[in-house]
Amino acid sequence: MERLRIFISSTQKNLQAERDSVQSVIEDLGYDCLRAERFSSPGESSRDACRRMASDCDIYIGVFGARYGYKDDQIGMSATEMEYQQAKHCNPGKIFVYVKDEDNLESDQERFLQDVQHFSTGY
Repeated sequence: MERLRIFISSTQKNLQAERDSVQSVIEDLGYDCLRAERFSSPGESSRDACRRMASDCDIYIGVFGARYGYKDDQIGMSATEMEYQQAKHCNPGKIFVYVKDEDNLESDQERFLQDVQHFSTGY
């Protein structure tokens, strides 16, 4: 039987403890944990690798806090938002979201979280 592939999406620096905790639970359950910083793909950009993992994973877990993260000018959004949009496009039923209760949300993050938590189209 093939193991579930679970992708963790979040900003890395400020949510490292949360990412590590989620990974620990995933691995304790015997599933494969996908994290962008743990994969290198020769011949593939980081953006393409993240997009592929968000598309191909069985479960997408978004861990969101106050920071929006690095905004890629070519796509007009952060890597985290791109990953979320890609997963939602491929299979909206595979998305699980945790939003850390924090003050001082960056403006782009506030907008993004409104989309993520929208009553009829969010999670």
